[in-house]
Amino acid sequence: MDESVKQIVVAENSLHGSLSAYTAAGHLQTAAQTSFDAAFAAYRSGVGSITQATLAQTGLLDAQLGHSDTYYAALIAAASLAFATGALGDAPQN
Repeated sequence: MDESVKQIVVAENSLHGSLSAYTAAGHLQTAAQTSFDAAFAAYRSGVGSITQATLAQTGLLDAQLGHSDTYYAALIAAASLAFATGALGDAPQN
């Protein structure tokens, strides 16, 4: 197999993996938001502790950062695929 074809296949696989990771990170962020909302509501109602709410907030922040990280990883993978296919840097003709 030609080296350029290998690079395209690797870049495409990387992009698919990155997009899957981004989707999973989005689901994790949604779950972390639900957990935080529940912990904070329990704290405000007097049945939960500030420690639980703070731990849930930390989990939410971690999930948000993970979601952001996977977003930029997907952009990098897309740029790598564009580079491997020769599509990166093509300027529109006027």
